Amino acid sequence: MSDTLLRQIEMLRMIPRQGKISPQQLYERLVALGYDTTERTVQRDLQSLSAKVPILCDADSKPHGWYWSKSAPVWNLPGLSLPEALAFQLLEKFSADLLPASTAEQLKPYFITAREQIHRELGPASARNWLRKVRCVTPNQPLLPKKATGEVLKALHSALMQECCLQIRYRQEDARERLVHPLGLVQYGQVFYAVVNFDGFTDVRLIAVHRIRQAVLVDKACTPPADFDLDRYIDEGAFGFGELGKSIKLRIRLYEHAGEHLQETRLSEDQEFHDLGDGVAEIKATVQLTRRLRWWLLAFGPQVEVLSPPGLRREVQAALQAAMNRYDTVPA
Repeated sequence: MSDTLLRQIEMLRMIPRQGKISPQQLYERLVALGYDTTERTVQRDLQSLSAKVPILCDADSKPHGWYWSKSAPVWNLPGLSLPEALAFQLLEKFSADLLPASTAEQLKPYFITAREQIHRELGPASARNWLRKVRCVTPNQPLLPKKATGEVLKALHSALMQECCLQIRYRQEDARERLVHPLGLVQYGQVFYAVVNFDGFTDVRLIAVHRIRQAVLVDKACTPPADFDLDRYIDEGAFGFGELGKSIKLRIRLYEHAGEHLQETRLSEDQEFHDLGDGVAEIKATVQLTRRLRWWLLAFGPQVEVLSPPGLRREVQAALQAAMNRYDTVPA
């Protein structure tokens, strides 16, 4: 392979999709890599390559720079394998609910490349057949997602990467500005939550990203609480919405085969499953006592009986009794 071809391939790798790079910057980086070239040669290469590949130049600005077209396919050496291409196709099909809009926009070139690779290897008909027969279904009641603005998500991602603070306006009716220290970003179902602590406080809070009306980067270092760990925070029940870190020994009895799935998808590492026959199972497990646990138990209706702890048994009994009381009268 000639030095000219190697140099041009390296140049194409250096040209960004976001932002731009000047011929002088390209020249300096190529020289640093050991290529014997000149800035004039780099400019000639750029002009020549732009006639064959979708790279663009903003000639009207100073200094002018080069960048990839947003619609340009991804140039990878080596290219995507078929399993990788199929994975990108799945991600594209379901990205409306799984990815921020800004992230999905940046992945478009990969989606284009994946489609082209699948068509080459399988043919258009087989690719269409495969996509028609693959689906992603949520186990919960489907809810329409509330979209966060691209500007807010961009600011939040930048703050997390640069470890700096954000000045935010939260909720439509609240005009106050608040300084927050971003600690993480978590998708829970259809909603994105920012894990933050407010400036001057040490307690960790969750705020729904779609409720943030404005977010501006602030030149102040983010200072997380001592020993904060995002994974531990989640494992201890942060998204159970209450009673963070309160662990209990749960013992329940499930009827009418309602507990069979817990043999394969366990409640905890120490879960014990006892088949009592006739579709009845008794389960023991160490879990976090949260609102989410209560919602999960109540969703079984008459198919579940909480045996212990006694306080939780009384809570579930009272909730079911209150539901029965509401059904005693016919609505007008």
